[in-house]
Amino acid sequence: SKEEFIAACLLHDVGHMLGIEGRLPQMDGWGTEDHEGVGARWAGSLGFTLAVCDLIHNHVNAKRQETLVRQGGPMNEEEATEWEKSPRFLHYLAIRRVDEKAKVPNMEVPDLSAYLSTLQSCMNSTHTIA
Repeated sequence: SKEEFIAACLLHDVGHMLGIEGRLPQMDGWGTEDHEGVGARWAGSLGFTLAVCDLIHNHVNAKRQETLVRQGGPMNEEEATEWEKSPRFLHYLAIRRVDEKAKVPNMEVPDLSAYLSTLQSCMNSTHTIA
């Protein structure tokens, strides 16, 4: 859903922050190793939907498909073919594009509170965001 895509865009790099806080292995100044897995597991533990967790987990593969050596290197043809079969494939690529467009210093964006209802709508009903 649109809400799940927005939630994943907001949370896709949370694993970097969790990794620093948890003193997880780092990538020579490039952030937390496996931050996509760390973030997806964290989101799942909070009750975010499988779609949100999957989008978080696969956003690095969008970089790998292009060129990123630091996070597993470019995909080989077999990996790319298999990955492209996912029903969320275009969403993975879209998160990558949104991430790149968001790297504008001093960009004005809404406060996180503007997204709370969207984030809440992507969670299990047993969890709430305070």
